[in-house]
Amino acid sequence: MSLQALLFGAAFLAAVASPAPPAQSPAPATFAIASDPQTTLTVSNGAYFVVALASNITTGYGWNFVTAGPARTTVFLGKSYLEYKPPQQVADQPPMVGVGGTDLLLFKATHAGSATLSFAYSRPWEKNVKPVRTALFHIVVK
Repeated sequence: MSLQALLFGAAFLAAVASPAPPAQSPAPATFAIASDPQTTLTVSNGAYFVVALASNITTGYGWNFVTAGPARTTVFLGKSYLEYKPPQQVADQPPMVGVGGTDLLLFKATHAGSATLSFAYSRPWEKNVKPVRTALFHIVVK
């Protein structure tokens, strides 16, 4: 089973099995997906979460985890890429050239506290070049 299938299967089960949180103070998640840097993600200590960022590896660019500061509340576990497949694409066809997708960066919450995770969209072979985009995600571990 691929990492993407595992992540999305776990996210689906977490969403279906969990009752809707109250509007005022959502309960910390045990598995979560963050895709909007404008919102703070709250997770339980020991929970897994994915930062999902639109990407296009056909250009050579990809999202990379840069740092977690100031507190060490999370551990980076790895990265995977989920290619977008248009609905009209037949399953046994090769991937469409130039089609983007999503970088999935997996983390585990390890200590209570808050941190800001920093990401850079760059080409790995280009050294001493500023990333074309950056993203900051605010994480609270309870």
